[in-house]
Parts: sequence; C-alpha cells; structure tokens
Amino acid sequence: MGDEDTYYIVMENLFLGFDLADGLQVFDLKGSETRRYVDPDKPNQVLLDTNFRIIRNSEPLSLSSSDYKTLIDHALSRDAELLARQNVMDYSLLVIINRKLSQVKIGIIDYLRQYTWDKQMETVGKKMTAGGIPTIINPQEYRERFIAAMKRYLIPIFPLN
Repeated sequence: MGDEDTYYIVMENLFLGFDLADGLQVFDLKGSETRRYVDPDKPNQVLLDTNFRIIRNSEPLSLSSSDYKTLIDHALSRDAELLARQNVMDYSLLVIINRKLSQVKIGIIDYLRQYTWDKQMETVGKKMTAGGIPTIINPQEYRERFIAAMKRYLIPIFPLN
C-alpha cells in the first residue's frame, strides 16, 4: 500500500433497539415527486415519499417544538448546507416509525454521491425525456427541495401551557 489516506464513516444504527417483527414503517424521503412510490404490501419494504404522503393522508409527522427546532433548524439545515458545499446530492432522510413503542428515529443516509459530470448528464437526460424535475439535481437545488419537503413532512406541536 502507498501513502494514501484512508477515511472511515461511522453512522448510528437507527434500527438499534427496534425489532423488525414490530411492524416498523421505514421511509426513505428525498423530497422528490418523481418515481417515489413502491408497493407497500411487500414485507419489510422501505417506503418512499409518495407512500409517506398516502399512508399519512398528507398529514405531517408531529414532533415536539423543541425536537422540531433541533432537527430542522439545526441538524438537517446545517447538514444539508454542508453536503451542498461538498457538492453532494441524492441523500435521503431515513424515518423509522415504531408504532408499538410510539418512537420515531430519523437520520440522513446515502450522503456519499457527488454531483459529478455523469450525474449532470443524467439530470439533463431525464429533463429531456421524462419532463418535470428529475430526482437528481444540482446540490444547492437539491438542498432547497430537501429542506422544503422535510418542513412539509414534519411539523412542530407546541405545549398548551
């Protein structure tokens, strides 16, 4: 081996403490409207944005106001800005809902794909053939779409003091 640097990425296991037999709902959310639906009847199927809206009857997932502020204003916004500065796009928010335990776990996943020339060509090709806005767009537009969608998918609830 040469003098090349080696980098490791360590992520929290969001499934830790959850039993797959508990009927978890797992969503991979990008904020895109394009081809973001899968058959929800398949066992252990990871669901997508359109599934989320259908299953929740277009109602956002409620979080305490402090959790919402921490998640949206601090974590997601800052993480998405960092990813955009690194020219990264096509990441998702993994949302795991355990109805049995009344718990939700959330984390950004798939954040290793840079907006290279092949992805730029994919964007152009999909715009020309499919019409509309493709899933793959430049990192700044991706960040804006992602954060706007997460603000639609998640909502703060305030205590009645």
